[in-house]
Amino acid sequence: MCGIFGVVGAGGIDGRRFVDALNTLERRGPDDTGVALLGLDGARLASVEAPPDRRAALVAGNLGDRWTTAIGFRRLSIIDLSSAGHQPMATSDKRYWMVYNGELYNYVELRAELEQTGRRFATSSDSEVVLQAYAHWGEACFERFVGMWALAIVDTYRRVLMLSRDPFGIKPLYVSTGSGPLMFASDIRPLLSFGGVNSRRIDAEVAHRYLVCSAMPGDDSSFVAGVCQIAAGSTIEYSLDRPGDGRTLLTRPSLPMPAEHLSASDAAEQLRSMFLDSVRLHLRSDVPVGAALSGGIDSSGIVTAMRRIAGDQLDLRTFSYSADLEVIDESAFKQLVAGQVGALHHVVRIGKGDFACDLDRLIECQCEPFRGPSVYAQYRVFQLARESGVIVMLDGQGADELFGGYIPFVALRVVALLRQGRVLKATRLLRGARRVCSTPGSKIPLEFYVANRLAPSRVEDMARRRRHATADARWLLPMDSGTEARSPRSALRQGVRGEAELETWTTSLPELLRYEDRNSMAHSLESRVPFLTRQLALFALSLPDHLLVDDGGRTKAVLRDALVGLVPQVVLDRREKVGFQPPDASWFEACDSWTEHALDAGSRLTGLPIDVSALSVTVKERHRAGQPALDGHLFRALCLLRWATLNNLT
Repeated sequence: MCGIFGVVGAGGIDGRRFVDALNTLERRGPDDTGVALLGLDGARLASVEAPPDRRAALVAGNLGDRWTTAIGFRRLSIIDLSSAGHQPMATSDKRYWMVYNGELYNYVELRAELEQTGRRFATSSDSEVVLQAYAHWGEACFERFVGMWALAIVDTYRRVLMLSRDPFGIKPLYVSTGSGPLMFASDIRPLLSFGGVNSRRIDAEVAHRYLVCSAMPGDDSSFVAGVCQIAAGSTIEYSLDRPGDGRTLLTRPSLPMPAEHLSASDAAEQLRSMFLDSVRLHLRSDVPVGAALSGGIDSSGIVTAMRRIAGDQLDLRTFSYSADLEVIDESAFKQLVAGQVGALHHVVRIGKGDFACDLDRLIECQCEPFRGPSVYAQYRVFQLARESGVIVMLDGQGADELFGGYIPFVALRVVALLRQGRVLKATRLLRGARRVCSTPGSKIPLEFYVANRLAPSRVEDMARRRRHATADARWLLPMDSGTEARSPRSALRQGVRGEAELETWTTSLPELLRYEDRNSMAHSLESRVPFLTRQLALFALSLPDHLLVDDGGRTKAVLRDALVGLVPQVVLDRREKVGFQPPDASWFEACDSWTEHALDAGSRLTGLPIDVSALSVTVKERHRAGQPALDGHLFRALCLLRWATLNNLT
């Protein structure tokens, strides 16, 4: 796992500025650094063996008009720990140059296939397989990959830059837009540091939607005006001579046709086989591997599969966060699973004031604002894993979205039956689901979700505006354009499969993967997500609704059946949905000093959709009423304000 940065189309590159910007990615890649300089008549590779205090000197100063493209790399060594895995990496004829952030899990199989075509390899790294695969198959190679990636390849013969991102956007890839050189990077910091972004302004529309709808940027936008993302699953080609416009070569796979005649038992058997094969591939590593364990179905399935596949050869370690609130604590389930597989289980407990103490650091490592404190629980789990000597972690992200794990999926199944006129079956399903679906601490009944999904999208938007109007948000300034912030969730209402597609590529999963990436990289740790392969996703999205939410109201029905015999039955029978749920109110109580500091520093900012004076008045009124300085709505505002301050944005 690594960090990449590049500048294309500059009229001479300031080497010191480039290296300084690259080094903002140090936590993503603490083990090695590399820079390649490319120009009109070939390529030159800067020295990479110098100690850290001399790296900038190696390429210091203006490099002249000849060198118009620079690509840089920070390495976290996972596979082939030798210097042979160094990047930027070039083919032997120096035609292709690559910087690659990710892991190719099926690199062993692809290498064997490429060797049969006459390709020769100089390393045992997965990176060289990626490069050779592209040289042999072109962009079609990405459809063969099982892995996660964000990469850049320069073709010096055709004078083009190719940027590609995995189908789920597991690894981030930002690009600058507008005039000036094209820049790309693993996060926003190098782009701001190098100075190629035309302005240091916040995207007002993105910020407004975040404040009003609690919506994060889509996978093709960001909080910074002039910076967007390569969309998940996309491959885009840019001319080195005219980098302003890109040509899209590939996009993510489309929703498959439903497998209506597939039986529940056959579906479970196929899923079990694909899942075990995915975990087997995700265990490939030359450094210690562990797993996040929440006590739920998904993480328990991964942990038990790891033991089934690796046997006693794996020194299995698991890591979790334990909440102090009994209603959301899952310790008994975690201990049961860890005990069954003989794992050494590690638990992090978070003190009341820890969140406030680490909040600025959390905002910095997330690189953009976030919605709430649950991000911090995962941050601390990854911190504990790295401190325990684990460098690779397997995690269960994606299963809820792909296999219908959230309560609204049940509501959509009920709604679909009602719209088909199958009222009796819908009633039975609702009655059964009411007994087995619950979220600890939630006061929202299942019937609310049903009514919400039955209502036209405009009713949902009206309800959201009403909630916002009563949330004492007089500090929120209207958008200059008059454009109303709308929730992306109202865009698609096509049953359980449609909701699965929306959650996977638009709403829930992109946000969770963003947190996963930033939290793991903050501790120089690689996080892997075995549920997110092209094969598993296309299979899940082909399943008819009743295999995801069955007639008894069971969520993730096919996944539960597929894991029988692996995961303890008491875990498979669980219906409550917990996840990383922190005691928000308790943590917010300790944020008074941080809130005061954020308001004071933020009062000097301009151009934000926030009236800082009115926001300060709201906070003071909460104090007088004996309430914590923050709630979820106010936290988003303060998080945006503090992030803008820390990054000198307006």
